[in-house]
Amino acid sequence: MTENVPTLTFQELDSILRIIDSAPRDGEVKITIGDVTLEVSTRSGTAVSEVAPPAAAAAPPAPAAAEPASAQPAVSAHPQAPASSIDESEVTGLTVVAAPMTGVFYAKPSPTAEAFVQVGDTVTKGQDLAIIEVMKLMNRIGSPVDGVVRRTVVENEALVEHGSPLFYIEATDGES
Repeated sequence: MTENVPTLTFQELDSILRIIDSAPRDGEVKITIGDVTLEVSTRSGTAVSEVAPPAAAAAPPAPAAAEPASAQPAVSAHPQAPASSIDESEVTGLTVVAAPMTGVFYAKPSPTAEAFVQVGDTVTKGQDLAIIEVMKLMNRIGSPVDGVVRRTVVENEALVEHGSPLFYIEATDGES
């Protein structure tokens, strides 16, 4: 006896993630694809989601006895970005460039290339500062202002979370 389990294509999953990402921070999104309904609601920075199983699908079989956890901790291929220990007085008045998504931070366009920017470099609005890789998609991070890079917070190939600071830029021409 085989179950009729719905599957999503990469394009459908990408579309779902874009819809959820564009939803208001305090709101609800309900997406139905075939017999599967996904409901996501966010309130005060927390997300709660429910996936309604297909109406005709039988309950999945109970899992076998859980295997004991490995004594060795899992090791990530990418280091985690260190917890920020930045003195607020050092960055007062600077424009923060925060990660727009969770992913792997790349300071260079390729492993053998020079970094996009270094501390002290002058940048223009829209100039590439870094790349964040999410699900094998490379997303360029541009400067929001004209200015001078005063601080780089993240090491190359570190895992960054949405909203974490990446750079601090001293804006020129009164921008901030």
